[in-house]
Amino acid sequence: SRLHGTALKLLAYELLLRNYPTWRKRLTLVQVCFPYSHSPDESSEVSREIREVVARIKAEFGDAAVHYWEVGAELAKGQWTVNDRLALFSISDVLLNTAMRDGLNLLPFEYVFTKSHLGSDGVCVLSEFVGCSHVLNAIIRVNPFNLEQIVEQARDPTSSPRHSHILTPPLPPCSSTPRSRWLHRNARPASTATLPSSSR
Repeated sequence: SRLHGTALKLLAYELLLRNYPTWRKRLTLVQVCFPYSHSPDESSEVSREIREVVARIKAEFGDAAVHYWEVGAELAKGQWTVNDRLALFSISDVLLNTAMRDGLNLLPFEYVFTKSHLGSDGVCVLSEFVGCSHVLNAIIRVNPFNLEQIVEQARDPTSSPRHSHILTPPLPPCSSTPRSRWLHRNARPASTATLPSSSR
């Protein structure tokens, strides 16, 4: 889906490589996408747009600059598993999410817990329109429509030998709070919500 912002991510990455030549031989972007089954026509159009940017990046900066795979095309259905994803997270320095709208996205949580389990450093750069960007500790929040901001925020953490934004999973509140309390906290505000008088 276009709302996932993959094209924006690739455009920001392209701008990063153009603005900072020293990173051209030191970075590789890996992107795996799934077809949007609810809207095949939109999915095909988005795929075409993304592949155009990928081809442009490879032509200018080399094939190693970006690896792009689609499930159902480069990857067979069922070939990309959870284990594959977690293995990729374990060796990735940065997780970049540029979604235009994304409510419940568990991938940043998986990335955080993978890094925590391995005791390794990692950086999450998340769109401010992703719900978990307001929950996770020490993430970097960006506006996905501001490519220059994404470039600067994605570049700064990787500029130091050890990342300054070390991810800390929210273990204490998650493990000590029972489900009934989570439900009570979140359902109570919804039960007191009312429509504006003009909408009644």
